Amino acid sequence: MILMCPVMMPCAYASSYEVASQQDIYKTVYLKNGTEIKGTVTEEDGMIKVVSVSGDVFYFSKEEVREIEDPTKAVMRQRMRDSLQLVKEQQLAFKQQKKDSLQSVRMQKREFRRENRLSGYFLSLDFGSTLTPSSAKFSKMASAAIINGYRLCNWFQAGVGLEYAHYNYRPSFDIYLHLKSPFLGRKKVSPYISEDLGYRADLGGIFSGILSTTSLGVQFNINDRNAISLGVVYSLTAYESDEWHSLGLKLAYTFYGNKKK
Repeated sequence: MILMCPVMMPCAYASSYEVASQQDIYKTVYLKNGTEIKGTVTEEDGMIKVVSVSGDVFYFSKEEVREIEDPTKAVMRQRMRDSLQLVKEQQLAFKQQKKDSLQSVRMQKREFRRENRLSGYFLSLDFGSTLTPSSAKFSKMASAAIINGYRLCNWFQAGVGLEYAHYNYRPSFDIYLHLKSPFLGRKKVSPYISEDLGYRADLGGIFSGILSTTSLGVQFNINDRNAISLGVVYSLTAYESDEWHSLGLKLAYTFYGNKKK
């Protein structure tokens, strides 16, 4: 008996499934006299043949039959509705999965940017010297500056600079707004562009005016806190009725404050 149980249980299950399937194909015949008979319905010689669930056989003329209810149509409609509902659920699940995937990618990108963002205060020491000799338009100059500011992100920083310059054998004091953009902020070697806009005060009180300095060069990032920059500098000083130009080199050492995430 124990050995037969695994065989009998699938058979019993199959038998119950067959009965359930047969129930789906049984039709209900409603006669005009109010009688209801449930079973299989066929047509023979213009008569309606009904084999009831109990096995009895009945014949009725079409005039005696008021209605024949076919449950298979309702079952098919229900199955169709279930299939459509399943498809909708799968589509919604796919859309949600896609949305979750995109959200995950955005979060990963945001986290990557956050973890790789450098910001904080910085202090820079700049030293410059011109390459051009003194002439009617070009001035000879040497300068030293200290710049204090804030690095907003990897590729942009801003600060205020104070500079002492000695040009054409005359001393001056400069104050300016410093803007610098290392294009590849976290790379070991990064090209950069910087712009200084401010005012040059001749200590002799003669040649004072607007100062504009543009620098192009390369920044060598020793680590996240220390960097050395070397660039070519073009400077323009505009006085009341005259302009002075200078072209030279600038060397800068920059110390960055704590990395902020």
